Amino acid sequence: MQMDGSNGEANGEEFVDELQLLSRKHWLVEGTKKRPKFQPKVVDQIFQGLSERSFTLRELVFLDQSQYLEKYVGSWYFLGSG
Repeated sequence: MQMDGSNGEANGEEFVDELQLLSRKHWLVEGTKKRPKFQPKVVDQIFQGLSERSFTLRELVFLDQSQYLEKYVGSWYFLGSG
């Protein structure tokens, strides 16, 4: 484990980039009327990445601003519970 944080910051940047790609593919879809199918593995992938990095504020803020819960998790959760 590095104490200077440089590797952690790089990994955090890479994970935010990964989150951006996932968001564009799964819940911030533009120009289409049909949403991509919900995939639980995407939620698992995001949770795993967050837990490995101790749920950093930057990553949580990104998910909040991209409306991850509202547009992806929540919408499918409520559709499936009816």
